[in-house]
Amino acid sequence: MPDRTDLNLADLADIAPNLVILEKVEDVGGFRIRLFGSAVTQITGEERTGKTLDELGNPETRTRERWMTVMKEAARTNHPIFVKMRGSRDQTAHLLFHAIVLPLTNGGSDIEQFIGAIFTSYVSDEPA
Repeated sequence: MPDRTDLNLADLADIAPNLVILEKVEDVGGFRIRLFGSAVTQITGEERTGKTLDELGNPETRTRERWMTVMKEAARTNHPIFVKMRGSRDQTAHLLFHAIVLPLTNGGSDIEQFIGAIFTSYVSDEPA
């Protein structure tokens, strides 16, 4: 059996600002953001650490609905989810969001947390 290596965020220094860590929160039927990286905060214009997905965005955007769908699928399948979507607010409509969500266990078999990374590119950078 290979040696177990614990994840250390220092090993992920290059992408740490783009990381998001979420946990399942059964009593609210959703997910709580445990860590919302500084680059993601800058992109969204909002610090979301400590918030549930139900608290994201405003009713005029699809942010909440989109991320709830992604997270429910990651939880249902216990597999990584890759996402590419356009920004849903006027301030981010020129951006494409590229994300990955990876289910994590806490040493057992139950998925309890998720780690993700979000990066952006400009819509105009996409091939026609």
